[in-house]
Amino acid sequence: MPDTVYPARGHFWEPAACLIPFLPYLSHSRPSASHSLTTGKSESDAAVVNLSIREMVSNQAGPYCTFGVCGDSLNLMSDAWRSMQHVFTSRDPTLLPNCTKSHGSHIIPGPRFPMNMLEKHPVDLLVIECGSWQCPSPPRQGHRWENLVASTSIPNRPRSILEIWPPNSLLWEQGPTGKASRVRWKTLGYVTHMKVIDSQRCGGAVVQPRAIVVRDMSGGWEWAPYSLMAAGRPMQNLLTPKGLRPRRPPRAPPADISQLPKYDQDPMPGRPGSWIQDSDGPRQLFLEETAKGLGLDKTWGIPPASLTAKLLSNSSSLFHWEYISQCFLLQMKGPQSIPPVSISTPTVSESTIIPDDTEYPEWRPPDMSVGSPWYQARITRLQQACSTYPNSDCLYEEGLQMLARHRANYNALGPAPKCLQLLWWEFPQSQWDEIRDGGSMNFLKEPKHQITPNAPMSEDELAVAGEFVDELIALGVLREPIDDSGVPIDIVTNAPLFTVPKPGQPGQYRCIADMLKGGQNDVVGNDPVILPRAPHILDEMYHGGYSAVFDFSKYFYNFPTRAEDRPYLGLLHPVTEQMLAYYGLPMGAGNSPGIGCRNGEAFLRLVRESHHIFQGDPSINCWWTGFQRDGGYDPRKGYGYNLTNVHGLVVKLWGFVDDFLNHAPTKKLIHDAKLLFMDLACILGFLCHPDKCPPPSQVVKFIGFEFDSVCFPILRIPLEKRERGLAIVEYLLAMPKQQQLSRLSLAVATGLLQSFTDATPGYIGATYLREHYNLLHPGNMGHGLAPYCTKTILPPRVRSELQWWAAFLRSHRGRPSRMMKSATLVPTWGDGSGTGTGGSLGLPDQPLKMWLGEWSPVVYKFSSNWKELQTLRLSLLQVQSEASLSVLGTTVFYFTDNMVTYWIAQAGSSTKPRLHELIYHIKCLELELGIILQVVHVPGVVMIQQGSDALSRGVWVTPFQAGLDQRTLTASVFAPLPPDLAFAQDYLRQLNLPTRFRYQDWNQLWVASDLLDTFTVWFPPPEIARQSISFMLAAYVQRPLTTSAIFFVPRVIPAFWFGLSRHITELPMVHPREYPLATQPVLPIPIVVLYLAPHVHVLPDPKSRMDRLPNPSGLKWHRTQAETLRGLPPSHIDITSSPDMLIRPPGF
Repeated sequence: MPDTVYPARGHFWEPAACLIPFLPYLSHSRPSASHSLTTGKSESDAAVVNLSIREMVSNQAGPYCTFGVCGDSLNLMSDAWRSMQHVFTSRDPTLLPNCTKSHGSHIIPGPRFPMNMLEKHPVDLLVIECGSWQCPSPPRQGHRWENLVASTSIPNRPRSILEIWPPNSLLWEQGPTGKASRVRWKTLGYVTHMKVIDSQRCGGAVVQPRAIVVRDMSGGWEWAPYSLMAAGRPMQNLLTPKGLRPRRPPRAPPADISQLPKYDQDPMPGRPGSWIQDSDGPRQLFLEETAKGLGLDKTWGIPPASLTAKLLSNSSSLFHWEYISQCFLLQMKGPQSIPPVSISTPTVSESTIIPDDTEYPEWRPPDMSVGSPWYQARITRLQQACSTYPNSDCLYEEGLQMLARHRANYNALGPAPKCLQLLWWEFPQSQWDEIRDGGSMNFLKEPKHQITPNAPMSEDELAVAGEFVDELIALGVLREPIDDSGVPIDIVTNAPLFTVPKPGQPGQYRCIADMLKGGQNDVVGNDPVILPRAPHILDEMYHGGYSAVFDFSKYFYNFPTRAEDRPYLGLLHPVTEQMLAYYGLPMGAGNSPGIGCRNGEAFLRLVRESHHIFQGDPSINCWWTGFQRDGGYDPRKGYGYNLTNVHGLVVKLWGFVDDFLNHAPTKKLIHDAKLLFMDLACILGFLCHPDKCPPPSQVVKFIGFEFDSVCFPILRIPLEKRERGLAIVEYLLAMPKQQQLSRLSLAVATGLLQSFTDATPGYIGATYLREHYNLLHPGNMGHGLAPYCTKTILPPRVRSELQWWAAFLRSHRGRPSRMMKSATLVPTWGDGSGTGTGGSLGLPDQPLKMWLGEWSPVVYKFSSNWKELQTLRLSLLQVQSEASLSVLGTTVFYFTDNMVTYWIAQAGSSTKPRLHELIYHIKCLELELGIILQVVHVPGVVMIQQGSDALSRGVWVTPFQAGLDQRTLTASVFAPLPPDLAFAQDYLRQLNLPTRFRYQDWNQLWVASDLLDTFTVWFPPPEIARQSISFMLAAYVQRPLTTSAIFFVPRVIPAFWFGLSRHITELPMVHPREYPLATQPVLPIPIVVLYLAPHVHVLPDPKSRMDRLPNPSGLKWHRTQAETLRGLPPSHIDITSSPDMLIRPPGF
């Protein structure tokens, strides 16, 4: 293959715009088999040599279907020829009696096998292992296998006989290639072919020359290419670590140890027990090391005690058999390439989106007058709810008063609150008591009796705080401490009030009750909270969809407190110093988020149950369905679990405490959803004024980000946040190079930029914060605030990171959830062994390709994690070289068996400098290729079955290494564990967990009310696990003490669900092959078990409080520096221009 120089290119793809050209940062040659792969100027540039690429071949019309073996050996050809049937082995029956992989279907005692053996067990290929024979063969009449073939009827004779000899046998007068032998075989109809092959020259790391003699009846035998100049791989990765070596009596080494093979430079000697020069000095090889060098897989389960020097000496290496497989390919008639395994669909363009300019009427409150249909419906619901209580008459009268207060909070235009009031009977029944009687603070111990003054305030802050408290008094949130019977309440503990500036609103302050200083939060057992994450929402949004955002006013204050908690919920009026009590939840109470979240999720459950536009039948739209032959993946729909009805896709809902998001496929549908949503909010008593809610749009702000669904959903940083971040970045870049900076102020900058990383393409923002983290946490700097109250300067690499951030914040780029060709799924596999690297490429509209290479000497000192991560980089470079344009805008998968590679790719960063350098290059390649890279973790046994494991060891994949076809195998990676309730019950019994449960089918409709107050078992696919867990958590927070669940999920994309909630714990993993499952999965992927236990209230950990540690010296100066950074005026960003986002800034 001639070298072809491709032009430098660097692109960043965004659906709402054309390709944006960037500075040409990359230029490299398409490597051939005789060249190193070199890009850039880092130490990893010349990482691999002898890089080759070729097409995979299907096994249609293979030359051999069955084989048998004669000779005392390991029979490693069984691994190379898995698609062929291993019919028999004739050898010493005491050798490896329990290893079925080694002996095939039948064991025939040897060496004197019966002369009718081939009549009983005919085979296409007869293999004779005699590689350790050291003397000339005596009989002129031929060896026993020659007589065996002669005595076998012609129809049952093998097509070919494959004899493995020591190289010096070719010099024997009566040797296998002597004239007499060749004449005898020719008489039987076989033509003799001979070649000496050394395993180190065909991908192995062991020196084992063998004379391969082929007696071929077909006359079409050809030798595959073989280079005498190919370098052997060092044996280092085949050696047993020092602490794991078996003990044996010491022996004196040879006199001249300088000639011994070196462990890190030379291949392994093939003779068992040979001396080598190890890192600790000279030593002999162990038998198991020689077996590993020959290619014996540990999955064969052969115990080391069964290995003998004689057995290993007579066993030809796996690399010989793989080379012979290449020869088999030359005999195949018209070998066919494997067709494309990528899943291609037409490109989705912006032209398919028709904007909806229709103006829809705004929501207004219904007629709430006495006797109106709305009023009558509330009365009917109240009567029905009260009838379930023994004191129904009393509750009914109280309910009428509540309804009167509720109706007074609305006028014709919207909410006009006078006294906050929720209607408890309109909530789901599970929440009635709490909404009526108040939410518990969960005091596990009595709070300390102490009255704490409010925080010092400026005149402006005091005026704002006074107005704030007066407003809460008017709304009935703060009242004089009197119980229902008029008896004064003795306030023994209060929450001091303090203010914090509202970001971007000069002169505005948020008032918060400080229950940390008041001491209440120290004795509170908090209820669980679930908060959705912006990237997760983004993935589920629709292409071209519309969204509506709702901000409920005075949200926490709507929920009443319990009467028994009020003595500990005092507040001093900041102006009059009158003691008041909270009758609504205080902002700042430890359990206020739990109560607010619980009832917010109950409200969303009510919304979903209220109308058909929120309801539908479930369907799955993900990579798993995309890789299935009868499935499909449509990136225009939300990713994962979707609901559809006769009208199409349904409206989706999310809640983030007091903020709510509705998302629909059309503007008409989002308008209808908004009306229904606000109708129901009004019924319950929440305050959501229509004039304060932005109209439904394709670009909305929610939970601190901008969600753009004009085309494929994109997550961006809002302009005001970008301007604030840019001000801080520019301030730091303008500092003199040697000026010292407080680490506390650096933490402010790093924390702000960290909050933006979710909106950076491919999460590359985390990659450009690594040096910030290193500077911020240098180690051995103490605990608490002490490390931050130190000084530093900004080194050049930190400044380079800041330059990238400055360019990014000006560019108005974001992170797309999907791209225009996201439904084109491009699978790539890669594996990096100790000696080499390799993988496969399922490129669009191209046959399946495979590539391999050897590590250059400089690489051997690097860790296995470095080699695995470098293999990912090499795979992307291969994609860039082979199909840079056809992969543009696609989803590229990379399957690896290295968990460190998986997590580094997810995080976009590593604390190890060499690994971080690699992930930096990988992230840049992702952007330059214009792809979405998805790294997937699979166990090593799957890599073996797929073939990348062999490629990394220098062995080309052939059709004789049977396994699933590549598309089926790829789809099986994402498949769920088949539901097995008996297994689940047995597993739970072993861990002493409840064995009575409710099974939730992930493929059926999820109903939140079905999950409350019960233990639920799930078996979701990995891609649906995050949504199923999130849905379960939303139900769990509503009834946390009596609700629980367990999930059995194949461990391939654990980052999807990692960290969703601290209330989810990981139980012992399940290895499918070790359990008697009713239905074994196609691939033996380990099963992660995630347990959501019933909640138990516990006191907060006092060690987590930084304010408990003594203040370090100079704290005031460091806080002043941090406040200076926080108070910087925002920088102006010209929104009419969008400069290029640098992928590789200077200094990297």
